[in-house]
Amino acid sequence: MNKKYLYPEEIYVSKEPTEIITILGSCVSVCLFDPELKTGGINHFVLPDSTRFSKTGQYGIYAVPELIQRMIRMGAKPSGLQAKIFGGSMNKNLLPQFNVGLRNIALAKRILHEYEIPIIKSCVGTPFAQKIVFYTATGNVLVKPIKIIRN
Repeated sequence: MNKKYLYPEEIYVSKEPTEIITILGSCVSVCLFDPELKTGGINHFVLPDSTRFSKTGQYGIYAVPELIQRMIRMGAKPSGLQAKIFGGSMNKNLLPQFNVGLRNIALAKRILHEYEIPIIKSCVGTPFAQKIVFYTATGNVLVKPIKIIRN
């Protein structure tokens, strides 16, 4: 099985069985899986959007549709995709408009809803960071909490 570490701003899809590891704080990862094709993909975006549209995986407004399009180019149909979302760690002391994690989660959910892709699992908005391991051939995701030390 191939192994890959996914850095912030990256989008990765594979027909080959791959174990993908990433670490999320306020960032969000959307994992897509096609159970018929046994293929999957993942992104790791940092911010929901930008004041100027930038086609980079840093922004969810680009990273989520781009992940979906890459899955379609591999032969997936949006109606057959399943989504899992992770991350979006939140600091409860921040107002919602300043809480990047909350805004990242809302954006991911909105775009998946627009494409009519069901979210079958999520672990979002926690007070801790997460290490996730995504298996592209099965769609399985392991989640390990990581304590965040705030001053």
